[in-house]
Amino acid sequence: MSVWRSWVGVHLWRPAAVLLLATALAAALTRALVVDRVGAQPLVNPVAVVLLLPVLAGVAVAVGCVGRRLRLPDPPRARAARGAWVVGLTASAALAVAPAARAAAVQPAAVVRNVLLCTALALAAVVAGRPSLAWLGPLLYTTVAMQFGGADRGGRLWWAVAIDPTCSAIAFAVAATLYGVAMAAFVVRAPRSSP
Repeated sequence: MSVWRSWVGVHLWRPAAVLLLATALAAALTRALVVDRVGAQPLVNPVAVVLLLPVLAGVAVAVGCVGRRLRLPDPPRARAARGAWVVGLTASAALAVAPAARAAAVQPAAVVRNVLLCTALALAAVVAGRPSLAWLGPLLYTTVAMQFGGADRGGRLWWAVAIDPTCSAIAFAVAATLYGVAMAAFVVRAPRSSP
């Protein structure tokens, strides 16, 4: 148990837990809501709020992966622990959002895909040593997808998977691959800065 306490002691798990709880609460309260305009501009295709909440979940995972900068050896078991930490936080993030998908007529796999994608984008900032910018990648991609990713007659452009309520195997595989690359980079190259 002391290993668990020391691992949790060096990571920002409390802010991550608060973000994940807020995400789960928002998913429960907004599960049937749809965004059809941003400000005064109508969107080509309405987007279910449950597809947008993985932005918060991905940022929560990235926040939970930020730790204190310590000058310690980095043995293989520490890397394995970092990998398990990321997978555990990501699973928690998916569980915070995915149950609300059914009420919004969204495939749960689409929500998990978005969690993986947003987590990959947020983790990239952590790996780059800029954890304070972890929110930028997921928010920017999702906003651009909302504004410019819609096509006529309810379709979506190929790159705007974040707003697609269905999930193809290819889109899921691409998101999982990006997540795997970001996670591997985090595991191999521990974050170099602290908040």
